[in-house]
Amino acid sequence: MTRIVVMEAEEDEYGQIVRRAAGWFNADKAARVPGLREWDGNNMACVHLRDPHRGQNLYRTAGGRYVLETWSQWQGEDTRHEFIAPERAREWLIVNGDDALAARWFGEVEEESGPGRPKIGDPFKFTLPDDLRSRLEQLQAPGEPLAETMRRGLREWAAQKLAERE
Repeated sequence: MTRIVVMEAEEDEYGQIVRRAAGWFNADKAARVPGLREWDGNNMACVHLRDPHRGQNLYRTAGGRYVLETWSQWQGEDTRHEFIAPERAREWLIVNGDDALAARWFGEVEEESGPGRPKIGDPFKFTLPDDLRSRLEQLQAPGEPLAETMRRGLREWAAQKLAERE
């Protein structure tokens, strides 16, 4: 049995980083996904760290937890293992180019993802008179987009009208 101790770092009362054992797993029973290395123009470098002398691997333990291994070829730098959330493991697999494995472990990978707000519903376009817009802006919570204020107002209005019908 190859037992790997997973450490976590925390700050003590003096501001010093202290590492303590967070748990362990049996590497012989875990699924290991090696990190992808690509040519960066000079060397083969880890796609996650963009470093030819360091790399990462991902483990899925027998208990279903995810462990990120970060290794180094530099003398004095130890290999580190840390437990990570499933969302981070899924992201790691996608960056690593393992879409099939990400789909098997986490469900189907979407075709495309990028910046922007997730879709709430189909667009509905209409024009507001200036006086109505100014009243909506007065109801706007700090930092809330005007569209969200309008959605909130419409939800409240629709709930009130439906309650009146009952």
